[in-house]
Amino acid sequence: MNDPTFDRLKRSFAAIIRAVFPAIDYWGEFPATVVSQNADGSLELQPDDRVRWPSLSKVPLKHTAPGVTITVAQGTRVRFGFDGGDPGSPRAALFDQSSSGLLTMLLAGGGQGAARNGDSVQVDLTLAKLSAFSFTAPSGGGACVVAGATQTLDGQITSGSSKVQIG
Repeated sequence: MNDPTFDRLKRSFAAIIRAVFPAIDYWGEFPATVVSQNADGSLELQPDDRVRWPSLSKVPLKHTAPGVTITVAQGTRVRFGFDGGDPGSPRAALFDQSSSGLLTMLLAGGGQGAARNGDSVQVDLTLAKLSAFSFTAPSGGGACVVAGATQTLDGQITSGSSKVQIG
């Protein structure tokens, strides 16, 4: 509609809304791309709407679990908003499901790769533990029969996730 009276009315209404709710934009969630991650874990973001949000710097990455440190790749898609609608309290969270930018997740300080189903385990079997068993070969051939006391074997997980680490 290209009616000058309607356009004036629309601008007047928008001005009233902005006067009553000056920080309404700060209550939403908006898409952005990670430009880089700072040493302190905060993010440099390039919002999709570059007119309203030219760029955001040192935006804390907030997630639901305390004690978790997340490192993300450049180009990772996130959502950003402002805590309590405060323009001075930006935060990034809510990664897009299609985003594959997770580089590492450290739980409780990290240090050891998290074990997964199928990861390798090395078991150390000592001669002392073997001596508790007797091995008998059947007279007609075949597999040995093992008899003896139950022994507990010590094992160590030898592979784990390089992305998820537990302290």
